[in-house]
Amino acid sequence: GVDPYEEQLTRFSQDALAQEVPLPRLIPGRTESYQIDQAYDLVFTSHSLYYVPNLQEALQRIVDSGREAIIVHHGARGIHELHLAFPQLVSPGPHIISTADEVGNALAHIDLKGRALERHDFLSRADISACLEEGHASGEALLAFFFEGPFSTLSSSDVVDIRAFLRRQWGPDLFLLHEDTIFVVR
Repeated sequence: GVDPYEEQLTRFSQDALAQEVPLPRLIPGRTESYQIDQAYDLVFTSHSLYYVPNLQEALQRIVDSGREAIIVHHGARGIHELHLAFPQLVSPGPHIISTADEVGNALAHIDLKGRALERHDFLSRADISACLEEGHASGEALLAFFFEGPFSTLSSSDVVDIRAFLRRQWGPDLFLLHEDTIFVVR
């Protein structure tokens, strides 16, 4: 696996060893700078395209790296709606507020080398009621996850606004409807 964060690679390695799973090759780096030195059977990328400077180039590199590729990206519902409502709170990145439609459009413009492209959309429900409770550790962690930074960086007025948005958007049951898309190239 290629990942810019050493701690992610270390955690993955430790988990694989603990579960006695054969350890794949782990490479610190980024999609756009990784040197392809061999073809793999399968390339899997999940929610890693938000920070690449050129979506098409990154996807071409991913597809060229393996016989098959699986690419996961979020859709227009769920976290994306939060990002659109509060863009000033979203971590900077060239494609951070992007959807699977943009990934699909980019995939339509690269060379798949005769392989087929499949798209599978999934809708899930996540209980976000803890986000509305003041001081609830899980709720604060979830809000931090949504905006990719420590909860402490959100101002109290931001938190009030986010909670009001969550109530309006997802109503009394407070289940966030989140969309993910899996693209398969084979």
